Amino acid sequence: WQTCATKDDGSLWCWGNVEFEFQFTVDMDRYLEPEQVGDDSNWKTVSASEWHNCATRDDGSLWCWGRGDGGKLGLGDTEDREQPEQVGSGNDWKTVSATDFSTCAKKDDDSLWCWGETFSGQLGEDETTGDRWEPQQVGDDTDWQTIFAAPGHTCATKDDGSLWCWGGNSDGRLGLGDTDDRDLPEQVEGDGRWKTVSAASGHTCAGTHNDSLFCWGRNTSGQLGLGDTDNRHMPERVGDGDNWKAVSAASGHTCATRNDDSIWCWGMGEFGRLGLGEDTSNRLKPERVGDDDE
Repeated sequence: WQTCATKDDGSLWCWGNVEFEFQFTVDMDRYLEPEQVGDDSNWKTVSASEWHNCATRDDGSLWCWGRGDGGKLGLGDTEDREQPEQVGSGNDWKTVSATDFSTCAKKDDDSLWCWGETFSGQLGEDETTGDRWEPQQVGDDTDWQTIFAAPGHTCATKDDGSLWCWGGNSDGRLGLGDTDDRDLPEQVEGDGRWKTVSAASGHTCAGTHNDSLFCWGRNTSGQLGLGDTDNRHMPERVGDGDNWKAVSAASGHTCATRNDDSIWCWGMGEFGRLGLGEDTSNRLKPERVGDDDE
């Protein structure tokens, strides 16, 4: 429903549906152009979900706002916030990933912390019977590299290039060879060391250090890019190229860039989400968007 971004000057901007998520006092349902959040110019990173946002500042502080149900804001309660409010008092937060039901973030010591709703184990802890209203550490490891929280499951890489996923596992979205949920992080097998990961509500894609790309999980619209619509319970390589740079998985489709800076999309084409002009049909394999290499 919304998008947020930081500028080079450290200002934070959001646009889209503003019912709960943004720091605006005017009575409008949505902003059609970027609008600045407050006057501060020390924002570093931001992650926007369907119902709430979280962002870090240059001083290492973490701030969240929007809907607070399930404790997803990490502020010790379930109240909504119309303006950014600091999560705890620590100044050691590095990155954050917010999703519809929960939030995960990494600290300077590379420890991983999650909070919010726990209905499918996406917080990475044994006890899944209660929501977490404040950040809680995922295990004791301090070697986490990248994190990506999706609706219902979470995936993250470690310094050694290993990939770990946990939470809801319908359609095999965890890549563990089955459809059983996991309450704790479990390592995903793969070809080579993992570098990047992006997760959506039904599927997951990740790139390796040799620039190959793998996807798994739900494939009803061809969002895995494997040439068919069969679900996969384990990572399967997308094509045979070793020139993928970055990947972004979304609801029903996937897009990725290659080392030549070209962009490719596949999966559900409804509403033109694949960027392929007036043709809104699904694509079962990656198809290049335009012909601009910049």
